[in-house]
Amino acid sequence: MPGSTTTPPVARARLAIVFGAALVLYLSIIAPARAHDYHYLLAPSSVCGNPSERAPIDTQLRSIRCYHNQARLHAHLVPLRQEPQLGWAARHRAADHVRCRDLGPRPCGRGKPYWQARSGYRVNPACGSRPTSSQAALSSSKAGGPTTAARPTMSTLLRSDSARANLLLERDRGFGWALQRTPLFGGDFSVWVAYTGWRRCEAPAHATGPTVPAPAPPLRGIWAEAHEVSDAELAVIKALGYGVVFAKPVKADLDRVEAAGLKAVVWLGGYRDGNDSPPRCVWRIDDATVAAQVDAVEAHPATAYYFVDDEPHANAGECADTPGQIRARNALIKAHDPSHPTFITENRTADYSALANTTDVMALTGYPCNWNNTSSCSRSNIAGRIHAAEAAGVRRYWGVPQVEQEPRSLCPSAYYRFPSPREYTTLINQWRQSREEAEFAFMWNRVFSCGVGLSQNPALQAAVGTANR
Repeated sequence: MPGSTTTPPVARARLAIVFGAALVLYLSIIAPARAHDYHYLLAPSSVCGNPSERAPIDTQLRSIRCYHNQARLHAHLVPLRQEPQLGWAARHRAADHVRCRDLGPRPCGRGKPYWQARSGYRVNPACGSRPTSSQAALSSSKAGGPTTAARPTMSTLLRSDSARANLLLERDRGFGWALQRTPLFGGDFSVWVAYTGWRRCEAPAHATGPTVPAPAPPLRGIWAEAHEVSDAELAVIKALGYGVVFAKPVKADLDRVEAAGLKAVVWLGGYRDGNDSPPRCVWRIDDATVAAQVDAVEAHPATAYYFVDDEPHANAGECADTPGQIRARNALIKAHDPSHPTFITENRTADYSALANTTDVMALTGYPCNWNNTSSCSRSNIAGRIHAAEAAGVRRYWGVPQVEQEPRSLCPSAYYRFPSPREYTTLINQWRQSREEAEFAFMWNRVFSCGVGLSQNPALQAAVGTANR
């Protein structure tokens, strides 16, 4: 595909089955159309990096793709996947601008859809696809002039009404970015080109979501309590692509986890927060007992993480200093085992700032699918948690994919429902376009009276297995 000006072989092979509408952006410095502040759409540099304008092109492209998808997440839209055909088209379009020294809409005499049509990413009128549309712009830099690195380029684009609208089209599913640098017209120019599009008559993101899951993080776990599941279930969990389960600090349980080829997050008893019955604002297990538990399991091959508490909350106005108590408990654990990381889960975004970095990792709890809407899941639930964690300065976080349900037959006040397989693909892609370093799904077996987990949903298991491959 690279280096060729003919239809790429992969695209030729897919002409009969790949179709949809495609959008081409020739991206550059555009004056903001309105004074409205869209800076909230621009992710922090800690998420996507801030490479200099002279950084390697691959580094710049990784960064701008990240900023593009982070903007979509902050706008409560599905992130886009890289499409080889669209990347191929973008590279050829950028090369045309450079080769023919033409920054207009028809470089080398080729119209806007020229390379898109030859990439194999075709429009199919039978789907009711919109005609190809475009927004032209150019990103340039001269000595002492504006930089054209990824982050400031995206910042400028998000402040332009036309460019922002094209970057945040709800229907889009895929993208391809390209960058060419060249001395042109007496200045050093950086030509950014992006193609975005959708295929296979895909419905809007809020209805069905993408069909292809994003790459999985290296560590994937599930709240499956080793003392409550059989060896056969542990084998199924491993076959689904999970590598970590829940275990108490009990050698027999850890031995079974190890025998199954898995690792464990070791539960250390938890905290009595403001929602619990008295006594509140205290640990369920005293320091001496926790220290002994850590000493007993820190050398076990199955031990991977220490689970300090599940959703402790900041408890402002109820407890004197819950974050301080968690820091102290974390320090106790580290004094006895400095090698294994610690984590808490938290579902209240308002508490992320207070609880940020009290343990090594914060697992961000958020379940987008509920009985109030049986046709789609919330698009803002996961995106809101990611945004809140970034704003709070959480250094390391995990996603907590929803694989649980509260059946109405078990609980009159049931709220959460299982995601469908397609909904699961959408929500897992939201997590995986973030900076999450791992996933700890909730849940496998019933751990509270109103809930059932992934073990009861074979169709969802199939989607999970595909996503975890």
